[in-house]
Amino acid sequence: MVEAVVDRIEASCIFSDDKLFLRRLAYVESNDGLQPDTYRDGYHGGIWQMDEAMYDETRTSTAGYLLLEYFKGINRYFGIDWMSTTWEDLRMPLYSGLGARLYIQLKAKDTVIPRPIEEQGIFWEVYYRPGGDPQDFVTAAEQLEQGCHHGNGPDMVFVIDGSGSIGTSNFV
Repeated sequence: MVEAVVDRIEASCIFSDDKLFLRRLAYVESNDGLQPDTYRDGYHGGIWQMDEAMYDETRTSTAGYLLLEYFKGINRYFGIDWMSTTWEDLRMPLYSGLGARLYIQLKAKDTVIPRPIEEQGIFWEVYYRPGGDPQDFVTAAEQLEQGCHHGNGPDMVFVIDGSGSIGTSNFV
C-alpha cells in the first residue's frame, strides 16, 4: 500500500524529488502501518502518523498561501480539495501520504531533502518530528533498505519453459 501511495504521489509531479524520504518516513513512523497503534482510538494520523496539529498547520491561511500551487496540483491530479479534508481522512493512506508531504513542504520550504539516510534522519527531526532521535530514523530506514529476509530460501519455485520443444502432450 505504502509503495503504491508513494508512487502515485511521485507520478503526479506535484512535489520535487524527495529522494525516498516519504517512503522511508512511512516505515519509520509506523512500520508501513503495521505497528499495532497506527490506527489507535482517537488518533487519525494514519501510516505517516501526522498529528492533528501538523494536519491543522497545512490548513491555515498562511499554508493556503504558501501551498496554493500544491493544493491546486492535488485537486487537479487526485480530485482532492485539501482545505475540505478532515483529520479523520488521514486514516486513508493516500490522504496521510499527501498530508505528510504537504507538511514537509510547508516546514522545510525551499530546503532540499537530502539523499543520504543519515542526513534524512536529521531532516526528519528538524522538519517532521522535533524531539525525535535522528538515529531512530536511520536505524529504521536502514532496516527498510535491507528488505525482507525469510529463512533459507523460497518455499516454492515455479519454472516456466517457453520453448516449443515440450508440446502440449508432454506438458501435463
